[in-house]
Amino acid sequence: MFAEHKDVFWEKGNMFQNFEALAALEEYGTMSRAAARLGVTQPAISKRIQQLEIELGRKLVEPSGRRVVLTPYAESILQRAKPLYLEFKDALQEEISEGTGELVIALSGAILLAWGAKVLRKLKKDNPSIIFSFAVHRSPIAIARVRSGECMLAIVHGLSELSPDLDARCLCDDEFVIVPSNLKPFSLPKRGGELSLLTVEAHSETWSALERKIRRWSVKSGVELNVTNSMQNFHAVTQLAQAGFGHGLVPRGVPLALGIPEKKLQSFPRPGLQIPVSVIGRRSTLERGLVKQFFDSLQSQLNPF
Repeated sequence: MFAEHKDVFWEKGNMFQNFEALAALEEYGTMSRAAARLGVTQPAISKRIQQLEIELGRKLVEPSGRRVVLTPYAESILQRAKPLYLEFKDALQEEISEGTGELVIALSGAILLAWGAKVLRKLKKDNPSIIFSFAVHRSPIAIARVRSGECMLAIVHGLSELSPDLDARCLCDDEFVIVPSNLKPFSLPKRGGELSLLTVEAHSETWSALERKIRRWSVKSGVELNVTNSMQNFHAVTQLAQAGFGHGLVPRGVPLALGIPEKKLQSFPRPGLQIPVSVIGRRSTLERGLVKQFFDSLQSQLNPF
């Protein structure tokens, strides 16, 4: 599709940039937010949309109080043209990155804190020809940045149930442990008992994978696990557990990165409580040689984990 239609996007000068401004306005809702996302001024966004209106001969935005909204025609154009726009954007990014050996990666903050920085530092040392660019977000936002074309890959917990339009490759499993409240000695309850926990927010990608594992473990062990409070990230869960606000359920690497001794953590009985870590991207991106090289190197680094 890209090969067939790329000339159409460029035959009128800045058509691609103008359409990009309209897509950003649809996604972010205001001229100022769209401008911030694209790294330009608000007047520049307005000018690009005006130029696109001239090219198409139709109104694309209209005032609504102090804001502007897209016209039905603009919404129709976006619905039809956005897949082509994203394919075109991906193709441009791939051509640039092929020439420079660049990988633009969105990372889950929990993964970066747990082991990401250490492992990626080693990969950078072993692959000096690759230029790494990173963005750190919660998993849903990291995946959204891949979907929008801003990043090539995302590394997140789970198998990406939130992104059926993208491919997910399982990288490794992350083990979850309990950070005891106040770091005091702690044992898991026996069959028929209950355990209250602090953990990550329920609408996160990590929780969607973790919840199923918890249910299965509870059925098998006869111990009911109850989430009494949830935080935006595992860093906060670990800190609150350490401060005595309850037992925290987190990836093993997070408390270790924060200086909590291994002996203070409570593991689950074998085989443990684990969820997958996935590399997520478009299939065409995941099949590229540079990305395969990165995935294989990363997977080999994570074998000990």
